[in-house]
Amino acid sequence: MRPEVAEAWRRLVAARGRVQVGAVAAELGWSRRHLTERFRGELGPSPKTFARVLRFEHAHDLATARDPVPWADVATISGYADQAHLVRDRTEFTCRTPTAWRHSEVLLGTG
Repeated sequence: MRPEVAEAWRRLVAARGRVQVGAVAAELGWSRRHLTERFRGELGPSPKTFARVLRFEHAHDLATARDPVPWADVATISGYADQAHLVRDRTEFTCRTPTAWRHSEVLLGTG
């Protein structure tokens, strides 16, 4: 793996996806497009998609905590622009609305 791609991956993970891909690319001395092509070529997803997954994972952790955080707070803490963006990702990644997903987690005893 190219060192720049590894560094981009590290920065995205460290920030839990709450960093702009263009800023990471600029810090590496690459264009956003070049980083996206290299990242996708070596890891599969684009850095933007990878950042979305990382934000979603963080939101998931907050939503499934012993004392779940309200959705609006989950969105803010996880780095989403607003609750609607969190809902979009939750629906895309789980194929369920946040409420349906949270109810299923409670019914299964995992949340």
